[in-house]
Amino acid sequence: MSSHTAQYNATLKFNGVPADASQIEERLVELGMDREAFHICLGAEDSADIRFWEPDQDEAQRFLQKIRELQ
Repeated sequence: MSSHTAQYNATLKFNGVPADASQIEERLVELGMDREAFHICLGAEDSADIRFWEPDQDEAQRFLQKIRELQ
């Protein structure tokens, strides 16, 4: 069994509303990502890039769907 994990990225656009990394992080934890490794990088004023690592592809796809629902 491999110990390697896959990296996933999602970019969120908030349509003119400033992105707030701490609020995004709180919401990700509420969605069940409290045990996942993730990084939030604020882009332009109303966007954020989220990078996370998840060994299970099905679970990662579920998180990506939840992340996209934050917009």
